[in-house]
Amino acid sequence: MKKKITIIGSGNVAFHLTKELVEKNYSLSIYSRNAITGKELSDFFSVPIYYSLKEINSKDLLIVCVNDDQVIPLVNQLNKNAKVLYTSGSTSITDFEKRPFLACFYPMQTFNKNIPLDFKKIPIFVESTSNEFLTEVKLIAYELSNKVYLINSEQRLYLHIAAVFANNFSNFLQIIAQDVLNSQQIPTEVLDQLRTQTCEKWKNWDVVSTQTGPAKRNDKKILKKHLSVLKNKEKEIYQLLSNSILEYYGHEKL
Repeated sequence: MKKKITIIGSGNVAFHLTKELVEKNYSLSIYSRNAITGKELSDFFSVPIYYSLKEINSKDLLIVCVNDDQVIPLVNQLNKNAKVLYTSGSTSITDFEKRPFLACFYPMQTFNKNIPLDFKKIPIFVESTSNEFLTEVKLIAYELSNKVYLINSEQRLYLHIAAVFANNFSNFLQIIAQDVLNSQQIPTEVLDQLRTQTCEKWKNWDVVSTQTGPAKRNDKKILKKHLSVLKNKEKEIYQLLSNSILEYYGHEKL
């Protein structure tokens, strides 16, 4: 018989984990400090909801899906003997008050309630204070994903940093690119094929050898021309990244 699980949180990660666990026939409950989004999640998946931490059954497996700055104070409010998983990438397992059954369960992916995911392809990184509990956690992880890795908190911190560079920063650069086009009334869909090809290169080729552009080829004339028309933060970011690329490939900075 599968263990009963309570999902704590009602954001994007909570939504996708609830979806996957319901599909795997786990008995689920929801708790959220946000009563509105908690009720929406509960109704969407037809699972019961708790309205207070005190109502939660401490014999359930508790999966905490809240923001990084909220995870420690929330976990520290839970029953000390409860089995607790948390999904924060950068929070060390040693940052919490000591408890016998604590594990990190970090699915490395960008989550959005409105965008479907193939969870089997998402790498899940696990760590626990207990070898016995770790075995239980890994069984759940392998039910959800084909890619399960055991890493420690320091490794996971660097993993999260890499994910921020690979996803969050690159997405923000797409926002800047769209702003540049919008300033000249150029439709943003002109970037679609370039973005598709770039993502294909990231997946299938060595990123160091496939870097292109004026900074890679040390074309300072073009770099200076671009900088001459840019303003404010766009100019600052363009120069910072160009100098980083120039330096990485052995050229003098601007």
